[in-house]
Amino acid sequence: MRTLRAAVLRSRLNVSIAGIYPNTANTMGGLAFQPDYAVRPGEILRESLEERGMAQSELAIRIGQTEKAVCQMVQGNAPVSCETALKLERALGMPARFWNNLQSIWQEQQVRDASREQLAEHPDWLKLIPWPELVTRGAVEDSTDKADRLARALAFFGVADVPAWWKLWGRPGYAFKRSGNSVKHPGKVAAWLRLGELAASRVECQPFDRDAFLAALKRIRSLTCQPLGSVWPEAVSLCAEAGVAVTLTKPIPSAGIDGATRWLTKDRALIQVSGRHQWEDVLWFAFFHEAGHVLMHGKRAIFLEGMGADSQEEHEANTFAANLLIPPAAGDLSSLKRRSMPATQKAIGDFARSIEVAPGIVRGRMQHDGLLAPSACHGLKRRIQ
Repeated sequence: MRTLRAAVLRSRLNVSIAGIYPNTANTMGGLAFQPDYAVRPGEILRESLEERGMAQSELAIRIGQTEKAVCQMVQGNAPVSCETALKLERALGMPARFWNNLQSIWQEQQVRDASREQLAEHPDWLKLIPWPELVTRGAVEDSTDKADRLARALAFFGVADVPAWWKLWGRPGYAFKRSGNSVKHPGKVAAWLRLGELAASRVECQPFDRDAFLAALKRIRSLTCQPLGSVWPEAVSLCAEAGVAVTLTKPIPSAGIDGATRWLTKDRALIQVSGRHQWEDVLWFAFFHEAGHVLMHGKRAIFLEGMGADSQEEHEANTFAANLLIPPAAGDLSSLKRRSMPATQKAIGDFARSIEVAPGIVRGRMQHDGLLAPSACHGLKRRIQ
């Protein structure tokens, strides 16, 4: 019975030697089983000795150690060192890598168990994270175990523990904090930012080039005339060639974010927009607003839009977007207001085509300036598809 148990344990605890050491044959039954548990190396050593009918005193002689040292290994009071693993390979015919792997996995499991206890000290942190949303998007794998959820959430954010999360994600240098605003849902905001960061990691970018980015913005401005879905890939590509990764990240409910700008490296910026208002003109304005931050403001701060910030930087980014989309030299928008309503919609469309920008953007600007009622010319707006 013990011999059978030892064989089963060894086959299960082969720890995928062939996977970790591709050039090493699996000598423990040919299995590539990756266990989700750990067994003390001394237990396998004891079973191996019993299977062979070998006393601990005999093993001690074979490997040149004291009987006490062997007893401590068997009882789990002493680790199997790399040197001892090599001796066991020669004495028992079981690869040194097997023993080293077994010891490593056992030690790792002890650390994981200790970590679970430490994570249990932060029971409320997980409540901040939109776990169901992240599971639905496939960003994390669900688990019924709270400690597993917490560990997987930390791995999603790329941090080791909760204190590290607060330093990196919970209290970053949000530019809007300068105006006294606070984050109502820091976990949701952080999750949205992280989703964009991960998406940006898949965008191949050239080093940032200011002139190239300005040229890209002018080209993208004319793309606004077409439906977003047909031109967005081109807009992303143009920005990537200029050193700016652009992502359209589906909004997380209650996060309240329209867009964000931050520098991932000294020569690579990230513009992230959410499209949470579901209108193309609003998304395009958010994009050009974020572009203004890239061109005009520092590389250390994180600029978030949609939370009521009223800083100097926000005013400057708004002005940049407004003037790039509808240059002041293009004409006086107030003249369109003096026409009748049917003519106004046509006039807005004609004006927009004359400056090569989407009519919905002109309509949105006129509404912002108080030149149009909220319900006027609604047919010029395009919903994000």
